Amino acid sequence: LSPLRARDFANLPPAFVVTADVDPLRDEGPAYIAKLRSAGVEASWRNEPQLIHGYLRARHRSQRARDSFAAIIAAARVFLA
Repeated sequence: LSPLRARDFANLPPAFVVTADVDPLRDEGPAYIAKLRSAGVEASWRNEPQLIHGYLRARHRSQRARDSFAAIIAAARVFLA
């Protein structure tokens, strides 16, 4: 339900966390990244300025959402390589 409530962050796979700047969950992104990194997990964070929670649903109508989606796909490809 909430990854931040985990007791152990060691041995997790690399993570690419994306947050939307106008989202009540935004601050959980960097907090999660900090816990992962302190446990030795490779993790990076990307915040999308001025975008809202659920913005990816607009990726067919918004260039910014499309660009963010492309960054997510690129990160996934790196993890799969």
